[in-house]
Amino acid sequence: NFPLDLGGIEVPFTKG
Repeated sequence: NFPLDLGGIEVPFTKG
């Protein structure tokens, strides 16, 4: 899990 910055929005992603 790592915070992915999408257009300035932090969303928890589970990739990698």
